[in-house]
Amino acid sequence: MISMRTSSVVGYVPQSSEPHHCGYCGKNGSRHAAGIWGHRLRVSDYQILMDRGWRRCGKFIYKPDLQKSCCPLYTIRIEALECVISKSHRKVIKKVMNYLQGNTTLEELKRKHEEGNDTQQIDTKSHNDNVKKSIDGEKGKNQRDASVLHQNNVEAKATSRGPDPTKPKRRKAKDIRREKKLEKLSRESDMTTEQIKKHIEEAKEKEVKENIQKRVQILDELFKQMAPTLTPGHKLEVKLVLADRSLPQFQLTFKKSHEIYQKYQMAIHNDRPDECDEGQFKRFLIDTALMFERSPEFPSTGCGTFHQQYYLDGELIAVGVLDILPQSLSSVYFFYDPDYAFFSLGVFSCLRELSFARQINRDTPSMQYYYMGLYNYDCKKLTYKGQYDHSYLLCPETYVWTPLPECIPKFKVTKYSRLYHGSENNNPETDYNKVHIMFMNRIMTFPVYCKLSESYETEVAENYAKHVGLTLCRRMLLHRS
Repeated sequence: MISMRTSSVVGYVPQSSEPHHCGYCGKNGSRHAAGIWGHRLRVSDYQILMDRGWRRCGKFIYKPDLQKSCCPLYTIRIEALECVISKSHRKVIKKVMNYLQGNTTLEELKRKHEEGNDTQQIDTKSHNDNVKKSIDGEKGKNQRDASVLHQNNVEAKATSRGPDPTKPKRRKAKDIRREKKLEKLSRESDMTTEQIKKHIEEAKEKEVKENIQKRVQILDELFKQMAPTLTPGHKLEVKLVLADRSLPQFQLTFKKSHEIYQKYQMAIHNDRPDECDEGQFKRFLIDTALMFERSPEFPSTGCGTFHQQYYLDGELIAVGVLDILPQSLSSVYFFYDPDYAFFSLGVFSCLRELSFARQINRDTPSMQYYYMGLYNYDCKKLTYKGQYDHSYLLCPETYVWTPLPECIPKFKVTKYSRLYHGSENNNPETDYNKVHIMFMNRIMTFPVYCKLSESYETEVAENYAKHVGLTLCRRMLLHRS
């Protein structure tokens, strides 16, 4: 039975006929979306909304229209328990760890960071020069130099080190060990050749699984090593605070958090001071549609919106805004003091949040996923999200999660694509007559509302039902005044 006190209450904002400015490609009038104003939203309902392509910004929840928009934004999530971090990700964690353990200084890190940027600029200039020379050569200019350069490259390749084609290919040690084991079993056991081969294959599969599990655990091990009690040089603390302005603990850090946010927005996104003032900061990253909820099935932190604060030697340097939900950890936004950019804090925070989701899973098995927000294959601001193992995109038509590597070939052909083509479909037909309305402090179905209000908003109810789905039509209350 629907309760007015505990149910989600939302106001539907129909898709505007006039599209919005796109913050990703910079085009005006090229972004389309429908929206919901969250008067009150249960965390379990928001989980369902995310699995239908919705994202939250303050109290406003929006669903991009992928077919009409210039930059189709697909919801992306990671299977937190299966993700294996890359070598470059481990380097970021170890860079921070080396500083915490006193093996390097801030000055050294800054110098290496600046040198890395300078080297990148030099390499880019060199690459552009080479491209220009190549184009000139194709036009018939400097043909002699081009032929000499070609001859030098041929000679260099001929004399370069590499595998000798006349010698047999070098075999892996583990393959040799496997063959020796096969020979030994065939001599000493009563098993047939087929049984022995099956036994070896099973052992091989077990070894592969164990190796993958070890690689998965590397992330947790690295963060354990940088725990405050084990770092003699410097101290990094990560504190979780409920995003509630009435709490004294949150009030103590509000001013500093806003200072860092404003500094970050102006340096990284070129915002004007009035575009990132206190009011905008509150509306964007503190005010939330989510109700804070506790339950034995939920994480011990409770579910709702939190600020994860990063302190280096007692000083706040970064903040990650997170939604903790029953089945997932959702990243809302992350900002940091640009003076500490050399720590690669954007990547570091993603890894820390991924590890945090796995940490919650130990006590709350339902916590399985880490949502990174929205992804677009052609947008440089968003492509970094696709660099994580076991990433999935939400199909905008069937609402089936599809492995990211299977989606990339489709994006190379067209910006928008139906990602899943199987028989499974998580988007059943819905009926706008099932929509529950909150009107005059009463709960009623849409047909009853039409009779009482003499307002036949069929198009609104139909679009709302299509976007939120059958389950939420019956569970959430659509507020009408």
